[in-house]
Amino acid sequence: MRVLAQLGSLLLAAALGNLASAQDSAVLLDQARAAQSAGDYSKAKATLFQAVKQFPQDVAIARAEARMLDASGDPGRRAAYKRLLDLLKNSGQSDPAATRRLALLNLEAGDLARAQAAGVLQSSDYQPFHPAMSGAPTMHIPGPINSFRRLAALSAQTPQSEFVAAFSRNLFSLGFHYSQKLSKSTPTEYLNLIDRKSVV
Repeated sequence: MRVLAQLGSLLLAAALGNLASAQDSAVLLDQARAAQSAGDYSKAKATLFQAVKQFPQDVAIARAEARMLDASGDPGRRAAYKRLLDLLKNSGQSDPAATRRLALLNLEAGDLARAQAAGVLQSSDYQPFHPAMSGAPTMHIPGPINSFRRLAALSAQTPQSEFVAAFSRNLFSLGFHYSQKLSKSTPTEYLNLIDRKSVV
């Protein structure tokens, strides 16, 4: 009887420990969502990073982190989606939407091999589109080109023949972020600075 009582106590303690852990992870998740709803993305990210560190196997937290980083255009969003999908795979689950989103992010980053490996692209013979152009593209730069390079986050090593293409990539990747609060894409501070500079 004593052995059974001890075993029962151990099982109860384990169950209570799991319940407390689930409650703690839910509290952190709620805090992150509240901060995001209030527009405090830095606090939301910090809370989610803490949650991921404390509960690395929690799928709900991994999914929330991936979506948060994706919404803010964070460079770590691909790694976050990869971690989420690995957790789901290990538990015998899947998330087609997350799989497709990671494939699109890989495609956007130019990683065609990983994008195709996901198996969600419609065509296996996809090739990046390179429009035919005659001559180098040109654009009007307001002010000295070196100061504009710094403002537009363009390397001084970027040759002038690739200037427009590099600037276009920055506008695409840095110019907008998806606001869950407004449910639409909004200009980033990067784009606002470029816009103000262009009308000076």
